[in-house]
Amino acid sequence: MFFLRIFSFFIISALIAVPVSATQFYFGTNTKELPLGYPSEVGIFLNTEGDSVNAFEGEIVVPTGVEIAEIRDANSIATIWIEQPHYRDGRVFFSGITPGGFAGSQGYLFSLIAISQKSDPVLFTTENERVLLNDGQGTEARVTSGSLALGSTLSTSTGNVFVPPYDTEPPDIFVPMVTRDTHVFEGKYFAVFTAQDKGSGIWGYEIAERRNWFGEVKSYDQLEWKSAESPYVLLDQSRKSTIYIKAIDYAGNERVVVLPSRSLLFYEQPLVWCILGAIALLLVLSFAYGRYKASR
Repeated sequence: MFFLRIFSFFIISALIAVPVSATQFYFGTNTKELPLGYPSEVGIFLNTEGDSVNAFEGEIVVPTGVEIAEIRDANSIATIWIEQPHYRDGRVFFSGITPGGFAGSQGYLFSLIAISQKSDPVLFTTENERVLLNDGQGTEARVTSGSLALGSTLSTSTGNVFVPPYDTEPPDIFVPMVTRDTHVFEGKYFAVFTAQDKGSGIWGYEIAERRNWFGEVKSYDQLEWKSAESPYVLLDQSRKSTIYIKAIDYAGNERVVVLPSRSLLFYEQPLVWCILGAIALLLVLSFAYGRYKASR
């Protein structure tokens, strides 16, 4: 999987960098305390210290006793996630790129919707950070780790309890890609996709493959959807199936993008076989009728 991440870094964008410099990961929140049992938002940011960067990765160490209810990345500076921010075994892992670069002190990456399950103070920290600068060579920047200490309280207020944003808009239009490489997935075809949502953020993706012999489906509800992550190895390696990719945001809004099948060869066209079958049937009936007439 490490090779795949490195491969994705360079196939999607030319990654870049400038002489060694300091870049800082830091946390942002509107409270100094986590209300016990209620969701609060903790944002993760990047301060490039005046340099331009276009690739970053790292881990967030989540303190014991804190539950991560959601991870939201609406309006992130990461336009492409190589590894979508996700929680596993007490850590949040992430890896993304910003083609064209970003320079600034308030580079928003994503937010953790955290719920404290204990009354003790908690400490969020970053580890294993890596940042590439936007100089065309992929030079690594010197990185400063971030940390955030918060108390815990039994009381709540509207200022520190997370309220999901009102969102009725579907995710933005996105352009998936189907490709293959001899060094990845044993040379099989796979789909690469990522979507953005400026309202509540992308919750996840679903995918369906279907051979549309006689035209497009009339309703996407007819498809057999399954959860998917990018990159996704296609089930139909012949590429005769139409691929449907659905992006879903946290408010439940959906966007479906359709990737047509490859151009079928003459003998693969279902209409051709229907015509040949009809001709064969007519010949058989004509022959049978001739035999019948001759026998009378």
